[in-house]
Amino acid sequence: MRIYNSCIKLFILIIMIFTIAACDSKNMQEVQLKIKTFQAEYNDNSLKEMYAETSNDFKNAMPEGSFIILMMEKKKMLGTYEKSRVLYSLEKDNSLIKITYVSEYEKYILAEEFVYKKNKTNNKFELFSFLVDSGGFIQPVMKK
Repeated sequence: MRIYNSCIKLFILIIMIFTIAACDSKNMQEVQLKIKTFQAEYNDNSLKEMYAETSNDFKNAMPEGSFIILMMEKKKMLGTYEKSRVLYSLEKDNSLIKITYVSEYEKYILAEEFVYKKNKTNNKFELFSFLVDSGGFIQPVMKK
């Protein structure tokens, strides 16, 4: 009977661990919603709106005109955004979130990394960096 009770307790503990591990933090959910907005704005060609939601660090590294040209070239090469799934996510110190997606576009499937950093002034997450991985992960989409 003792072994049975120990097994039940271990089983409950394992279920609790998996349940807790599967739950995203509020910050992670907020950033994932921002990324969905970013992707929708990409499809709608709302490039100025996309740029407006970036951090000051991002804006200092890339002027608005360069960002718009980059996004236009991306759309020309990849086509419209269709869907994605999270490949990897990391939250650091409640202030930095990195999410890597496997994203499917009209023409290619590839990895994309988004890094959002919490703005200390307004306490909101803003896009800090964005990377489209072209290092061998790009795969053409085969249409039926």
